Amino acid sequence: MRSDRPLIMGILNANGDSFSDGGAFSTMEAQRRRLDTLILEGADIIDIGAQTASTSISEISIDQELERLLPILLEAIGTGVRISVDTYRSEVADAAISAGAAIVNDYSGLNDRRMADTMARNLDRSYVLTHNIGKPKKRVTETSLYSSVAGDVLKWFRLKSIELAKRGVAATQLIYDPGIDLSKTPRQTVEVLHGLSTLHALGRPILLGVSRKDFIGAITRTTPAKRLPGTLATVGFAASADLDLIVRVHDVGATRDFLTVLQALDTPEYVHPDLRLEPQLYREPMEGGRPNG
Repeated sequence: MRSDRPLIMGILNANGDSFSDGGAFSTMEAQRRRLDTLILEGADIIDIGAQTASTSISEISIDQELERLLPILLEAIGTGVRISVDTYRSEVADAAISAGAAIVNDYSGLNDRRMADTMARNLDRSYVLTHNIGKPKKRVTETSLYSSVAGDVLKWFRLKSIELAKRGVAATQLIYDPGIDLSKTPRQTVEVLHGLSTLHALGRPILLGVSRKDFIGAITRTTPAKRLPGTLATVGFAASADLDLIVRVHDVGATRDFLTVLQALDTPEYVHPDLRLEPQLYREPMEGGRPNG
């Protein structure tokens, strides 16, 4: 594991149909609370999306996406935290960048070719190129798509990078996401994770959107809200790959604590020699005059 921990990208869904939270943040008030929580828990980046990637929910219009996105995006920009926008549409990316977004997180694999022009006009902003050979809102889970999943992902990244460079996008803008569960079966996703070290050859940050994903549910037979242990196991596994890593998660506080302890165990020289537990942390607070637990 690297001595500097992975960056944590917290997820803020500005829509009412996310697969992972059941629409808990569909109102502006709920989104503000979520934003405050992500900041309090220490998110390094906040990724705001206004359209679910779920294949069971119909695509919304560009105007609807912007109507959902811009109010909370503008509030988030004012917090000083680095803000990413989760969209595959160049029109939405343009508006988000104009509002102050620093990163465009495009899970579609450059489905909208005009996205390259958007990023070429904004060389000071980052672009997440995600491996996805399917189309937005289309589930692709064929077992015969790849000869070697990790190798094919790396080849695809290199070809797309050449295409982006020809369109004026700088290599220094790119963040690569191997596309967990995107155009992949759960088994193929596991194979991609086992081959993470091959992505070191790209020389750029790697974003992993592993939080509550289908492959974890397939392994543990759990619904999205119960996949935190599997998410943390995946984060820990990925952290050992010696990559410049960003992890995209719902549970920022738990992920930060997990990575902090993992780093302390992996690099004990970074632990203060006089490390002590503060007295108020010995046990849970009292409730109603009785010890809690």
